Amino acid sequence: MKKSIIIFTFLFYSTSLFSQEIIKSKINFRISSGLSIPIGDFGSSDTRNSEAGLAKLGYNINISAKYNLSKNIGIIALYMRNSNSFNSSIFENELRLQFPTLGISINAGNYKSSGMLTGLFIKTFLTNLICFETRALVGYSESYSPEIEMRLSDGISIFEATIIKDDAKSASYMIGAGLNYSVKNNFVISLNIDYYYTKPEFETTTVSELVPSSTNKNEQKFNILNTNIGIGYEF
Repeated sequence: MKKSIIIFTFLFYSTSLFSQEIIKSKINFRISSGLSIPIGDFGSSDTRNSEAGLAKLGYNINISAKYNLSKNIGIIALYMRNSNSFNSSIFENELRLQFPTLGISINAGNYKSSGMLTGLFIKTFLTNLICFETRALVGYSESYSPEIEMRLSDGISIFEATIIKDDAKSASYMIGAGLNYSVKNNFVISLNIDYYYTKPEFETTTVSELVPSSTNKNEQKFNILNTNIGIGYEF
């Protein structure tokens, strides 16, 4: 009987603590923005690499909602958007090496990728106001290839061609870490770095007035480090 009372008391106490933790849990909405840094094949400027994306430094925007399941673990839903310009100067220099007598001009748009991801986060409190957070998310993204306009001239004739941009959907994931600092009135300032990956398959179509249009399929890896600062509100 005494043993049963002790077990019952322990279970009641544990349930009470868990209930208090749930009551004290908070929902957090956050918006953050920062640099989008292409790495790996996506940021490669090696034209001999067939998977090189020739992507340049860009920006990212994240909007997230988090729910604390306990003091240290929670779930997160996140909308993200990246934009990275295309390094057209590398493309121009490569063509000039092949056709040194031609005048060459290239204008290009941006790589873009946006998606919805969800996952878990774990918090470790360093002080009462500062915590270290890691997170892992999976989801689905829609990405866009850049539109590229080329103009070649020999001084007499002009040749123009356009590689039309395309969009494609693909699975994606993100892993990251950061610091959260709680300030007054339930506001939180965050610093994060995340690795984002997706691999869409684009259908790139080249059109011009002089030659028939052609379409090629091309898988492009998006390897990106997002560094951002954000502000959130807890309630």
